[in-house]
Amino acid sequence: RLIPTTGTLACWLAHELFPDADFLATGFSFLDGTQQEAWRYQSGGGSPVIPQHRLDLEGALLRSWIADGSLRVHL
Repeated sequence: RLIPTTGTLACWLAHELFPDADFLATGFSFLDGTQQEAWRYQSGGGSPVIPQHRLDLEGALLRSWIADGSLRVHL
């Protein structure tokens, strides 16, 4: 079972609804490290990363868009 992160869900919606847009994403730490157990928020606090997020698969999806040129990222 996969439960996407809100960031991946937002990227998927933008990618699918606006295919011709210049698509720039920021803040996807799981592109560098898929073995994360918790996230800290810029606004303070944090939350655990649930196993159902499958950061390996979410990262692979975003990396495929980077590779095909439909997504740019600023880490």
